[in-house]
Amino acid sequence: MKKVSVIMPTYNNGNMISRTIDSILNQTMSHKDFELIIIDDHSNDIETVETIKSYWVNYKHLIKFKRLNKNTGSASAPRNKGISMSNSEYIFFLDSDDYLHERALEDLYIYGKENNSDLIIGKYGVEGKGRGVPKAVFENGNVPKADIIENSLFYALSVLKMFKSNIIHKNKIRFKTNAKTAEDQLFTIEFLMNSKNYSIKTDYEYYIVVNDFSSKNHLSTKKSTPKQYFSTISNIYNAIYCSKVYKKRVLRDKLAAKYTTRLLRHGQNKHFSISKMSYKEKKEWLKYLSKTINEVPRTADTYVTPIFNLKLEAIRQNNLLAVMTADKILKGG
Repeated sequence: MKKVSVIMPTYNNGNMISRTIDSILNQTMSHKDFELIIIDDHSNDIETVETIKSYWVNYKHLIKFKRLNKNTGSASAPRNKGISMSNSEYIFFLDSDDYLHERALEDLYIYGKENNSDLIIGKYGVEGKGRGVPKAVFENGNVPKADIIENSLFYALSVLKMFKSNIIHKNKIRFKTNAKTAEDQLFTIEFLMNSKNYSIKTDYEYYIVVNDFSSKNHLSTKKSTPKQYFSTISNIYNAIYCSKVYKKRVLRDKLAAKYTTRLLRHGQNKHFSISKMSYKEKKEWLKYLSKTINEVPRTADTYVTPIFNLKLEAIRQNNLLAVMTADKILKGG
């Protein structure tokens, strides 16, 4: 068994992938201790597949490569395939246009072993303009025993981190292939709700997020319908209230409230008053948002950040005018 499996889905990014793979090959962790699993989502450009094969031929002891028979349209199915192919203590998810600091695997693994960590979050850096990276979670420096609420873990829900693999397998945690967006959030929260030891490591910017929107295939540019989006959000709340680890109702309410605050701050189409959606689209979006929020017990509202109280109640009432009014108040208008 390896110490770490790095799982990397890829699709039509032959111009970027060499730097990503090189960052794995240049890790300070010994090659015998980790594996790189590359799952290609049936790329239709020659460069991607040929580049991967050129590495695979020379590093068969290190690289596992699988090309899916058809394009699935997201990273979910490739990541699930990578999970099934992995054989390691920890799983680290890496996007194929990003790259790692040379000490990433070794430092995060050692820190995880020292602290019996189920999840290790390495500090993020960013290259280019576009997607931002979480900051609040890293404000306190290295944290050997992090708390979901106190250390803002719900504000760092991408899967670009190191997960203990036996928790993934034991609880059958997988990416939902029918989800268009927020599938990372659901996977990470399902993991958090089935684990309890989390660590944060900030000695270096271990994971560099690269913004390259030159390709329309970039997953971050894809949007979903309100029905699809809030189906995933509903599953997130369900994961919180069905947690095998956090069983006290008041704690579940606090966790749900923390996620609600995140949703109101950073969720899709969060500002109805300035949204470019038509009135009909706003009504449709609010309908599903209201339905989802009303599945959450009202007892959780007590713990939502107070500035959102007015908007939250308007959402529960499915009152678009009141939601837009609350938005304007929040924006100082």
